[in-house]
Amino acid sequence: MTSEQFERLADRCRPGLMTFCKGISENPDDLVQDVFVRAWQKRGSFEQGRSFFSWCCTIASNIAKDHLKTKSRRPQTCRVEREGESNHLLNGYE
Repeated sequence: MTSEQFERLADRCRPGLMTFCKGISENPDDLVQDVFVRAWQKRGSFEQGRSFFSWCCTIASNIAKDHLKTKSRRPQTCRVEREGESNHLLNGYE
């Protein structure tokens, strides 16, 4: 796939992909950009005859899932006040 072909396909599916990404991400603009970067990097695995839009939606879903997995692995940190102490940092381990 040439860069011109890719650009044409991306331009055609961008509005629908943006709508799809709004439903699965807090940052749909960033997700769409990440999808097109990943799609360009993996363009050799795109099967001619398949829907480019569906392929991009699959990529978007996978990126969003990866982001959620990474986010859920991070320890949650919050500030709590204990009697006699203020602004004690609680890392979820106490």
